[in-house]
Amino acid sequence: MCELYRQLGNSLDLDETLSTLDRQLSRVVEYHTISVHLEEDGRLACAYAAGSAFQNLAALEYTLGQGLPGRVAAARSPAFNREPDAAEEPALALAVPLECKGRPVGVLSLYRAQSRPFAEDDLATLLELAPKLAACIENARAFRRADAANTRALFERLDAEVARIRRSHGRLAVLQCAVEGLHAGSPPAERIAEALRRACREYDFIAQRGDSFVVVLADFAPSAPGDTRSRIERVFRQAGCKVRIGAALFPVDGYDAEDLLAAAHEAAHA
Repeated sequence: MCELYRQLGNSLDLDETLSTLDRQLSRVVEYHTISVHLEEDGRLACAYAAGSAFQNLAALEYTLGQGLPGRVAAARSPAFNREPDAAEEPALALAVPLECKGRPVGVLSLYRAQSRPFAEDDLATLLELAPKLAACIENARAFRRADAANTRALFERLDAEVARIRRSHGRLAVLQCAVEGLHAGSPPAERIAEALRRACREYDFIAQRGDSFVVVLADFAPSAPGDTRSRIERVFRQAGCKVRIGAALFPVDGYDAEDLLAAAHEAAHA
């Protein structure tokens, strides 16, 4: 279980978190199918399902109180060796509610053939796991929302800068800083973002996308991108982070926001 907890905390990507859960939990509890349904506006939608049987059952969407996951979520109590609804094959389910700070997050369900009922130890394992998993899921969902907001702001700013530079025939560059082991919202990321702002001009734009920072430079002297790159590298070096920086120049490497970001990303990961 210690390894499972450690692995769960290594990523803020929801899909990766749930895939890690399946891979690590299967070493502790035997099951044929796993599903994770997440609560959203009174409904439970399947966020993850995998296994050798009952897949269509695991992928169903439920309202609170409907179906086994819906009843578990509504009652806020586990189901132990219960027959799931609409199973194509005889099955038994072990399902536990997921809650974070008293708020419903979803339901984790495991399925086995009826010939292999779950043990009390399996239920105890899931009850111990549930709070940690719920917190990881909430962190991943918050990260996804923040990442989407940062991406929108970045595209809006870069689109505006591209339009202005086209009119003024000025200079525009995009730097992508791909950082190893960085997660949005963590204290190191916040400190790095503040240090980057100090290293750049006040009218340069900085956004975080996943494990990368993107810097938009406009109206700069010919030597500015290189100078800025050196200051950025110093920021990450002082923070003890490994970084790969890719640069894209308008219009040489791209004529719109999407092409410039793609070129900078490719250069950072070359």
